Amino acid sequence: MRFIKKSIITLTIQVVLFLVVSPNVVAGQFEDAKTAESRQDYAIAFNIYRQLAEQGHAQSTFKVGVYYACGYSVPKDEIEAVRWYYKSAELGCAEGQFQVGLTYCNPYKAQKANITEAPEEAIRWIRKAAEQGYPNAQTYLGSLYGVGYGGLKDQAEGDKWTLRAANQGFGIAQFHMGRIYESGESSFPKDNVKAYMWYSLAVATGAQRAPEFLEKIAQKMTTEQIDEAKRLANEWKPQKEQ
Repeated sequence: MRFIKKSIITLTIQVVLFLVVSPNVVAGQFEDAKTAESRQDYAIAFNIYRQLAEQGHAQSTFKVGVYYACGYSVPKDEIEAVRWYYKSAELGCAEGQFQVGLTYCNPYKAQKANITEAPEEAIRWIRKAAEQGYPNAQTYLGSLYGVGYGGLKDQAEGDKWTLRAANQGFGIAQFHMGRIYESGESSFPKDNVKAYMWYSLAVATGAQRAPEFLEKIAQKMTTEQIDEAKRLANEWKPQKEQ
């Protein structure tokens, strides 16, 4: 991408500017932007995010990308959005890394951003976000390994990342874990009790289709098995990584 070289050149300057500004001041300004955003005062929020982004604030840099992607107070511009996502990714923002990865692995997104689909780059960036504990990225990475995206089929690796996201309380991943245990066609052995547990946890988060699958698997289980699954669900505690 043409903007990558420019991003690398300006990155050091942005970081230096960020370091000379009081962290408390930056945090306060970022909260001001979030407050304005909650009131749908997008123009005010964008101006604050943009100022902080120019100082090298990673999360604000990502938010500028979001505003261009959604057209909040600025003209919708996919190319500009990815440019800011990439900047935030280089600054270590997990959300930005995930969005860059999604762009590389989605032909439609890549075309709109004027880049070429690149599986290796997609997995590299999504993995960076996953390693930071970002559950969306962990779940997506698990799916990529599961389907063999880019020729990297590895069910055990995929299940590992899905489990990490599920353990954090991410509903979609919990639903996927239910499917994994119910099918018995993965690196985990078939276990309806654990499948029920994960489905019930996913239901509590509002995950789509989880209630349907919970009802169906219950029909295959004894009362004792359901009671055990409910006990496990009640004792379960999230293990946050971020």
